[in-house]
Amino acid sequence: MRAPHLEGHLFLIGFMGSGKSAMGRLLAERLGRPFLDLDEWIEARQGTTIREIFARHGEAHFRRLERDALRECLAGDPAVVALGGGTFLAPENRRRLRHAGLTVWLDVPLELALERCAGDPERPLADDPEDFRRLYQSRRDLYGRADLRVPVGDDPKEETCSRILHAIRGAKGD
Repeated sequence: MRAPHLEGHLFLIGFMGSGKSAMGRLLAERLGRPFLDLDEWIEARQGTTIREIFARHGEAHFRRLERDALRECLAGDPAVVALGGGTFLAPENRRRLRHAGLTVWLDVPLELALERCAGDPERPLADDPEDFRRLYQSRRDLYGRADLRVPVGDDPKEETCSRILHAIRGAKGD
């Protein structure tokens, strides 16, 4: 499948466990672009994990770091960017993203997200299954504001990647 022409960044949004990082790497390869994972970027600059940042400084501090990292990322060359699950929730971030590229919501079913995140020590917001469910439900409406929605499941990565590229091509008229 021919990769679609795309100006600006390609942002992958969605709930934890939706495959943003895995799909982002594959899409970047197919599009011939750099790949950035915003959470990994923050961890590298802070010299610690997201879980530690939450534990030591709280979620509000992490969201400030996330906003600053996004600003820095947007100043670079067009890339495929996997955003943290909460990045798209802040109105300021959504405004910036709209002007900088295309947002694609990887819409994962709740049970699959739960399965993928269960017991992951690096996901501080996934510790309690009931809180996880509430958080999932509370974010869906905002994720729905993305430019594109692509349902994801247990399909092979290449198949999911092709569906995303097809959706982008359709949105761009390629």
